[in-house]
Amino acid sequence: MRVLVAVLLLAGALAACGGRPEQAGCGLADPARVTALTGAHPITTRRGTIADLQDHGDALRCTTGTPDRSVDIEAIRHPGPMPYPRRHCAEGWVFAGSPADYAPACQVHQGRGGTTLLLRRAGEYVVTVAVRRSDLHWAGDAEEALVIADQVAARLE
Repeated sequence: MRVLVAVLLLAGALAACGGRPEQAGCGLADPARVTALTGAHPITTRRGTIADLQDHGDALRCTTGTPDRSVDIEAIRHPGPMPYPRRHCAEGWVFAGSPADYAPACQVHQGRGGTTLLLRRAGEYVVTVAVRRSDLHWAGDAEEALVIADQVAARLE
């Protein structure tokens, strides 16, 4: 029953966003990469466009998920320094990438699951990718989130 309610809520959100079904990753990231994190048959919603972000500074958001897992992508214009979220990183920070080119990711335990939130600077934009799951099998989530963030950043150039 809980799964049915979650699916109906996500379907309602999709209808409110224009009714057209979105592809996993909203065309911002490789759908196969996103569904590898969410599982099969995710529901995707998108708010905003790249053009609106670039022309007006309006945030761009894409959520792809199932009742057990989701990937949230957000891109905002933020040309100045951006402080890291400190109080919400109870499990600490991990770094994805290489020593020469890395991005920080915050990990938080919530209930029986957790979230990995990666932050990536892309010129005057900040791209965040949050991977949420109902379990704590999050090893590798930061690396996968970095690949997704880099794909979004490439579309913003």
